[in-house]
Amino acid sequence: MRLNAKVVTEPDLVAATAKGSFGEYQIDADFRVDSLISLQGLDATIRSRGPSIRSVGALMSLSHLPDKPYPLDARALQTKQGSELEHFRLKTTGLNIDAAGKAKAIPEFRDIDLHISAAGSDFSAVAQFFKRNIDIALPFQLVARVTDNGPGDDDVDATLDGFVWIVGSEGRTPRTKLGPLVGDLFVGIVR
Repeated sequence: MRLNAKVVTEPDLVAATAKGSFGEYQIDADFRVDSLISLQGLDATIRSRGPSIRSVGALMSLSHLPDKPYPLDARALQTKQGSELEHFRLKTTGLNIDAAGKAKAIPEFRDIDLHISAAGSDFSAVAQFFKRNIDIALPFQLVARVTDNGPGDDDVDATLDGFVWIVGSEGRTPRTKLGPLVGDLFVGIVR
């Protein structure tokens, strides 16, 4: 294992870096924020690659990810418009996820606009990111946008617009509208 890591904590700064490898896994991560509560000054980047995204997912209780090599690349920062997920990219055999978006206020999760596209060989791999046990081990494509322009109270009242395609033995099913997200995820799938 060759890993260099450093953490700095001061009254108006939290910063961490990690760079190196452990076995065949590589990581290069930088994180900086002026306030952990408001995420003011957020600037975070992570790049990782390794022989199995399933092993990495297991650390986060994600069990249906492919047991395949992967690269992961993500960047988030604070801009004048709010917090921005500049990009999130995970590419592996059997699963590709791309996401980007903005939120005016974090952690209140207010005024969000998140775009997600995913494709893969097992829909249940994506469903578990939303903490849903949807056992549909079929190829899929997903295109979605999550938006919320709410007051920023304790209730997340977001909407999820998009389509999911489940690909079976007879080809691609009709586009299936994704249902509303009101503190929970509902996915309507027509076979």
